[in-house]
Amino acid sequence: MIKLRIAILLFGDAIAAYLALFAALYIRYGAVFYDHALTAHIFHFSVIYVIWFFIFSLYGFYGTNHGFRPVDFLKNYILAIVTAFGAAVFYFYIQTSFDIISPKTFLVIDAGVFFMLAVLWRKLLFSWIWRRGLVKNAVIIGLNDNVINIIREIKNNEQPEYKILFAVNSGEKIEGGEFNFIKVIQLLDFHKLVNANDLVIDLAVIAADLANDRRVLDELFSILSFKKIEFVNIFSFYESLTGKIPLEPLSKVWFLENVHYSGFYNFGKRLFDLTAGIIVGIIFVVILPLIALVIKINSSGPVFYRQSRVGLRNQPFALFKFRTMICDAERNGPMFAQANDRRVTKTGSILRKLRLDELPQFVNIIKGEMSLVGPRPERQTWIEAFEMEIPFHKERSLVKPGLTGWAQVNWQYSSSIETMKTRLQYDLYYIKNRSFLLDLAIIFKTIRIVLAGRGR
Repeated sequence: MIKLRIAILLFGDAIAAYLALFAALYIRYGAVFYDHALTAHIFHFSVIYVIWFFIFSLYGFYGTNHGFRPVDFLKNYILAIVTAFGAAVFYFYIQTSFDIISPKTFLVIDAGVFFMLAVLWRKLLFSWIWRRGLVKNAVIIGLNDNVINIIREIKNNEQPEYKILFAVNSGEKIEGGEFNFIKVIQLLDFHKLVNANDLVIDLAVIAADLANDRRVLDELFSILSFKKIEFVNIFSFYESLTGKIPLEPLSKVWFLENVHYSGFYNFGKRLFDLTAGIIVGIIFVVILPLIALVIKINSSGPVFYRQSRVGLRNQPFALFKFRTMICDAERNGPMFAQANDRRVTKTGSILRKLRLDELPQFVNIIKGEMSLVGPRPERQTWIEAFEMEIPFHKERSLVKPGLTGWAQVNWQYSSSIETMKTRLQYDLYYIKNRSFLLDLAIIFKTIRIVLAGRGR
């Protein structure tokens, strides 16, 4: 379903791109343009379109987890347009010959038409097509405290690919008003609805504890066994929608079943880390004097900040960063970093937004203490503090920590027990689903965050 949505988005953008090319040719050369004019332009602009689609992916325009939200969309879209247009200008700048192409005027026309068509395409897609088709109707079967909490979170962040119709209570009767965020019906009423054939259900989400309830399972089998309905347990459904692992079913068995070590993946990841570390290390050496100068001008103290962190298999290592806070930031003991933290210097705030304060950690990456992608390394102080409150928190160290991670591109700074739990959920999702594609997606999202200046 998600792959189909991405393909539809790309197909629409491709159509918009070539319609823009023909429109620009018409505007530039009149109603009749020669074949050689089209031939001269189509190759170069095809390259440009591939670059633009790649930049769109960096800004999240091929993600399908969010609807059309005008304010956020417009902000990101303007940033994407500026980046894409700059890339096109650079491409034409490095070319030595264009035959009859006059890219200065033509590029402005083509880009203007394409960007307008692309935004109209997305408006149409999210406001009409997504709502009328390609949406699965889902029902939740079985209610308990864990399921209710999960339903509430899913409803608060409802995804466009699923519509939750209602929840089916298999136990004692519950008044629907008690759960005003979702309609609740009884199992008997559900039976009647399905038999009436006026209810389209694509997905049945089953509560975990129903696996031990023979009576309810027999009833569900008689109701749904001959319908074209996909069945999934509540925890898998939650994971697929939110990109998080629910903490309720976690046990040692979960880790034995879901933590895998691939020699090929680990080798390829280490090779990529070394390559990226060396390339960024060269850039780091070039810009180091400038960053050091602005840090020293803005506040007194050392340029670098060194802190002990816990790495792979709970092994401690020294993590390096550019100093972004005042020197005595923890004079009263360890503290979480906060949004708009007063301890952060003016220069430090800029470095954090652009993630430049993390550059020295490429030294840790080259040394093999960290990877480019993985759960952020934690301080031993916090691990000990949360050990009783957050079960399995220390199991984040089953994989090598990273410069950026799934939690960092989907969540905020953790500053409480509850936010630390949420970060753990994202980290466990990464640990379970590690792959080259997921690492690449995290890198792209990180680049998008940096370009948008949304770091902290």
